Amino acid sequence: MVKRLYFIIILIENYFIYRSIYMANICKNSVSISTHSGDGGEIDRFIDYVSEKFNYDDFMPIDGAVNPDSTQQRWGCVSQAFDVAYDYHDGDPEWKFWTKWSPPYKVYLHLKKEFPDLYIKWRYEEPLSNMYGYLGTDDEYGLLEKAEMKEKILDHLLT
Repeated sequence: MVKRLYFIIILIENYFIYRSIYMANICKNSVSISTHSGDGGEIDRFIDYVSEKFNYDDFMPIDGAVNPDSTQQRWGCVSQAFDVAYDYHDGDPEWKFWTKWSPPYKVYLHLKKEFPDLYIKWRYEEPLSNMYGYLGTDDEYGLLEKAEMKEKILDHLLT
């Protein structure tokens, strides 16, 4: 029994070592927008702002060298959006894309400040870390406080 337990522990440790070295966790993001007022002009402005490619470097450029630390500081994740698909879902514009490790929550906060009258629904899924959820759209959910707390925790862990 002890040998079998020891063997299982070694397999589990080796899995996590393998996963951390060879398997980059990727996060699936789904972003859709709508308006409560029915003003299509604001939606059009949002689409022009982020483009179909949802390239955040176009609207949130990084000053200086681009590396995982600078992208984490600026965007809240370590990568640009990739494999971006743009379409309409139930009449609303929707972007689906992947990022490495986490959703770009600072991009969400930036967009919410730029477009306060739009409802931005941001769903993310990172199955290897068992992380799923939504980035909120109203400050009543305490998103700004949570984002600031997450930033402080990440800064502490990264330094």
